[in-house]
Amino acid sequence: MTATDLAALPAVGMMTISNIQYLTLTYHQNATAVGLTATPKVSTDLVNWTAVSMANGNGTISNLGTDSLGNTIYQVAVPVDSAKKFLSLSVSMP
Repeated sequence: MTATDLAALPAVGMMTISNIQYLTLTYHQNATAVGLTATPKVSTDLVNWTAVSMANGNGTISNLGTDSLGNTIYQVAVPVDSAKKFLSLSVSMP
């Protein structure tokens, strides 16, 4: 696996904005992969999963721009509270 391949893998992290901690997942969406849908999901128990969205009130998805190959980079941010949080990335094709 090349360094470019490794850099394109999803990465988890933590960040703080306005004294609120967020669990993050950053991923690249291949510009040539037509028809794929990437859906970030959050869970507190690894059994029940909910899509991350502002509409669901459970986090945000931000477009961070593109990488050197023209792939879009997205970052999912979910606020950390007293409950455990787990993030997953579901990729599907119609």
